[in-house]
Amino acid sequence: MIRLKPGVSLDNVHPRIFHLIAVAGPIWAKYGSTDLWITGANEPGHGVGSRGYHRLVDGTCQAVDVRTWTISDPISRRQAVDDLAAEVGSLYDVLFEEQRNDPLTGAVLRGEHAHCQYDPARPGTVA
Repeated sequence: MIRLKPGVSLDNVHPRIFHLIAVAGPIWAKYGSTDLWITGANEPGHGVGSRGYHRLVDGTCQAVDVRTWTISDPISRRQAVDDLAAEVGSLYDVLFEEQRNDPLTGAVLRGEHAHCQYDPARPGTVA
């Protein structure tokens, strides 16, 4: 099942992102995740600019974040991200982003996830 984190918007998302989501679902299931959670897309809070693919200056969105920790095995999480990158090809950047904690408090600032963006202007590159 594909699920959206509360507050996440798929409004004005590039059609190629829906392709990526459709491909990711079976890959996550292969590694034991019953759900594919989209945790970021075109909602307020994501940067706008030349490399801010979540929200481009024209209001469209070319990226989503996908929760990885619904896959129980940490090694399988990275493999799922690698599998997704291989399946969608070089027009997409698919990055494994580790959890980031506040160095002073230990609070989670950003959960572990895969950042996935359609990037036809720079095939095979990463941000």
